[in-house]
Amino acid sequence: MTPNKEFLIHTMVGDFLVVHDEEEIFKCELLKQETIINPIPTCTLEEQILDQVEKYNSGELKKFDLPLHFKGTPFQIKVWKQILSIPCGKTITYSDIAQKLKSRAYQAIGNSCGKNPFALLVPCHRVKAKNGLGGFFYGLKLKKKWLELEGVIL
Repeated sequence: MTPNKEFLIHTMVGDFLVVHDEEEIFKCELLKQETIINPIPTCTLEEQILDQVEKYNSGELKKFDLPLHFKGTPFQIKVWKQILSIPCGKTITYSDIAQKLKSRAYQAIGNSCGKNPFALLVPCHRVKAKNGLGGFFYGLKLKKKWLELEGVIL
């Protein structure tokens, strides 16, 4: 299927553009600038997205349960799926992921995090280096903010 809908949502960390069809989400990216939006769902999937994001914003939801359409290399998809298992309020390291995947490709894991098409929904902000925060596609300031909102003590 080809994505044919776009939906804007507002969160406590910024506004997101969600690209989807009637059944799956293809991308969720943080917009560089805030928009004035009042999301009005036009289908069931958009209602689910909005409901879960609102519950996440209020602290009621700790893990998203939305149909994601993963498109990437087999290795990237393995990394993203591993990241989905990180509980809200916790962090793991790139080497933890490597160990779980039985790999030594630490840099490839970091690159996979940077290519994550599902900001917020696949929580790459919960992955850090052994001796610090590591990197983050959207910048360390936002990574810190996201982690603090989830109760991670830095």
